[in-house]
Amino acid sequence: MIGTTVFQGLAVSELGALGIIGLPLVMIEHPLGGERSEGIARRARQAVDQLTKALNTPTGATPGEIGRAEPGRTFLGPPSVQADLTDLATTDDPEGILAAFCEREWCDGLPIVPPTEARVQAMLAGAPADRSLGAMPPLWRQATLKKLAVNAVMAGCEPRHFPLLVAAVQAMLEPSFNLYGVQATTHPVAPLLIVHGRSRPNSACTAGAAASVPAFAPTRRSAGRSG
Repeated sequence: MIGTTVFQGLAVSELGALGIIGLPLVMIEHPLGGERSEGIARRARQAVDQLTKALNTPTGATPGEIGRAEPGRTFLGPPSVQADLTDLATTDDPEGILAAFCEREWCDGLPIVPPTEARVQAMLAGAPADRSLGAMPPLWRQATLKKLAVNAVMAGCEPRHFPLLVAAVQAMLEPSFNLYGVQATTHPVAPLLIVHGRSRPNSACTAGAAASVPAFAPTRRSAGRSG
């Protein structure tokens, strides 16, 4: 795998998620864009040197041993060791839950609605919690309905919004959408969800003139945040 130094942590995490943690990494200086020919030539020499070393390194070397990283960079381990993935006893204590989730980097840092079992079950409305919509890049974990429901609750969605979120995730997981590219790029991109037809009134999405600018638009903000 070849990449630039700022993506080394992500590369190690993805290799762990895919079960190929022994694959050597070839890391060159970041960035590539806007570099003059001398800079490109220097990076090419870095890649050739590391490829030569990789070809002469026994299989099973630890990822990152071959790649040249930035000084002092902290490497991310595979997902299984990045965070405590055990269940957290969820109480209806917004401040305590926010502190616990922020400590584990499970949220965006803004206030959240505690995803209690009752709220998650209400969001699911009888849908099979273990049903997976597919593997979500870039860490390729299964996007189950329960995980979506937990995120929807935390973002402040109402149960009537959940079918819209499920449809949106299904659409984004289509290979032609290239969600991996959206999730992994450094460019400022984000999915745009357009709701139309009979589902629009049920979801309470804003519509008509100036639909994107009303000050009070809880559906648009909570649904977007949950994704």
